[in-house]
Amino acid sequence: MAKARPTAKTKATVKAKPKPVSKARPAAKPKPVSTAKPAAKPKPAAKPKPAAKPTLPPPATGEGESPRHWLMKSEPDAFSIDQLAAMGRSPWDGVRNFMARNHMDTMKLGDRVLFYHSSCNPPGVVGIAAVSRESHPDPTAFDPASKYYDPGSSRDQPRWRMVEVAFVDVDEAALGGRRGPGGVLDPPRRR
Repeated sequence: MAKARPTAKTKATVKAKPKPVSKARPAAKPKPVSTAKPAAKPKPAAKPKPAAKPTLPPPATGEGESPRHWLMKSEPDAFSIDQLAAMGRSPWDGVRNFMARNHMDTMKLGDRVLFYHSSCNPPGVVGIAAVSRESHPDPTAFDPASKYYDPGSSRDQPRWRMVEVAFVDVDEAALGGRRGPGGVLDPPRRR
């Protein structure tokens, strides 16, 4: 008797390895079909805004970064730490220095600010504030009645920007004996 010669088909079946059996996922439960429309969810009542002092965000940090701190100066007769404390928050407007503007553009929400009193005796850091609103156009640049008006700046292409700062703390020791009657800072002593 002659041996049968294997065909290509039989060779393939002999050499083929069995495929691993995959674990079957459990069948998803069918969702019930309903022709009725779902009932409308009632809208929650609007929550009243708290009248308490708003909390500040933590200092902005990126991966591997330390919290950023900025030094911002003001003359106490123009704008003091006491005025910022009374207001709670204030725009830092009227900056007309390109380097200072560029620094304000990089300030992030929650960055801390060392509030520096200049042109007084003695000058120095007198308190801490925090950035409460990031850089945005300074509207005083568009107002012809403002002493900070810039005719070259337009609303489409603003040249000057500002940040908003919020009061955090005051350093009474740094203010020394410069408080006058009623706790108001004495005017700066010019040389």
